[in-house]
Amino acid sequence: MAKKPKSIVEELRQAIRRAEQAGVTRGRIATIASIPRSQMTRIASGENVPRLDTAEKIARAMGLSFRLE
Repeated sequence: MAKKPKSIVEELRQAIRRAEQAGVTRGRIATIASIPRSQMTRIASGENVPRLDTAEKIARAMGLSFRLE
């Protein structure tokens, strides 16, 4: 059985966790992404799903990018 591909949101949350493990705080990512820290916390915890433009800002803040196909 083929593995189900992860959603952009799942990938983003994993990237946030990896950044945190490397010592980068959610607050720092939020600052770089120009989004409120509270919004970043809700996204990282799974409470909220970010809009596509917000997901892109967060990814770029961590030096990542994604492509929709």
